[in-house]
Amino acid sequence: MCPRPLNIANITDSIESEVRDMLLAEIPAAFSQKYVIGVSGGVDSVVLLHIMNRLSLHIEVVHINYKKRGSASDDDAAFVKALSQKMGYPHHEYTFPGMPVSGGNFQEVARLFRRQCFEEVMEATNSVAILLGHHRDDQTETVLQKLFRGAGTHAISGMDVYNPPYLRPLLDIPRSDIEAYAEIHEINWMEDESNQTLDYTRNWIRNEFSKALDEVFPGWDSHVLSHARRLRATTELADRWLDVHGISGPSFPVQVAEFISEDLGYLIVHHWLTGNKVYASAGQIAQVLDLVDSQVGAKIRLDDIHTVIRERDNLHLTSTSEFTGVGQPDYTIQTIEEIRSSEFTRELAYGGIEINIHCEHINQLSDSQISYEPDTLYLDVSKLKFPLRIRPWEEGDRIHPLGLSGTKLVSDLLTDQKIASSKKRSAYVISCFDENICAVIFPHPTARGLAGALNNACRITENTTSTFNIKIRYPI
Repeated sequence: MCPRPLNIANITDSIESEVRDMLLAEIPAAFSQKYVIGVSGGVDSVVLLHIMNRLSLHIEVVHINYKKRGSASDDDAAFVKALSQKMGYPHHEYTFPGMPVSGGNFQEVARLFRRQCFEEVMEATNSVAILLGHHRDDQTETVLQKLFRGAGTHAISGMDVYNPPYLRPLLDIPRSDIEAYAEIHEINWMEDESNQTLDYTRNWIRNEFSKALDEVFPGWDSHVLSHARRLRATTELADRWLDVHGISGPSFPVQVAEFISEDLGYLIVHHWLTGNKVYASAGQIAQVLDLVDSQVGAKIRLDDIHTVIRERDNLHLTSTSEFTGVGQPDYTIQTIEEIRSSEFTRELAYGGIEINIHCEHINQLSDSQISYEPDTLYLDVSKLKFPLRIRPWEEGDRIHPLGLSGTKLVSDLLTDQKIASSKKRSAYVISCFDENICAVIFPHPTARGLAGALNNACRITENTTSTFNIKIRYPI
């Protein structure tokens, strides 16, 4: 049988236009930004690098040498370095230090090390996203792994195209099309022989299980991914259900749980807990549902910190801090000199958000002097009244947002920005000594990629000489 002829125009135009459209949809001013890209030397990451080069994007290449395959690992590293130099891209190489003395799962330890390296380069180079070469076949394998391990609905729905700061431009493209693209453009890559072994579960799925399914159920992978996308929609439905019933924060009204089915209840409770940064097993979620029919005072301990208690009208999620009287973080910046002398970095534990604040002096405001980033709020230092307090927002808090003629409740602002109801309590505000709110920090980026809102009175103008920059980083 003759091989299928390659349609150069169709494959090239389709993949490149899909990547271009995705970047424009996810990243503000996508083609003027800088990106970090993880390049292993395999066909997927090398093709992604090639496409980024054809789109003329600003790229920082990162390669991780795990030293797992001896000289072959070094060959991969040399290949990526030479390719980066040929394309004129800055190249960063990290060597995996090996497993810790305490042991652990290699895949998990390597993943954490890899992310640490990516984010270090991202921070140092002021990049806006980290590009990864995951493709549709990877997505299928991930969904199957999660399904077989009994993961929750959200996990089974697979990887996100954009889970800041990680961006996967090839996620909807099959490996066969990526290889065809490489052949058309005569792109060389390094083949990892370990991908052909059965050392890891993913490789078994790829080399044995998937091939068997191809013979019995042609097109099965498309059906699996279709169901995964539909499962993703259930997360949105669960969030809207919580929003309709006004459920946010640690309390879950018992009366609304009495009239839902067991399966729906599992989904809703799972989403309620994860919205509060608590990750329970299927068995624990079933026990939480059983509390609805239990007497007041009954409780289920989920981990070393969190417990769900049956109260008169609610299921209440408590944490160790509630019993010890320690509240959520509440920070104070007494004077501007604290920021001028050193950067102010703190973790807002309620949502796992980290903020970094620093001042920047400018002679005259111009676009060339301030590089605007969607994860940073910029305020005029001269318009701030110290001391400043960084705290969880409270009912009744108001702010005068940019572009509006009057003030708005912070609670309404969060609703307008479509902040998930289950995460609204994770929002923070920065208030002046007179309790006027000068900025709101969102618990997750908005659909437009915004990390927060600032008071119109505190905005920077052409007369600004010193900026108060609040950089916001979200947990992965």
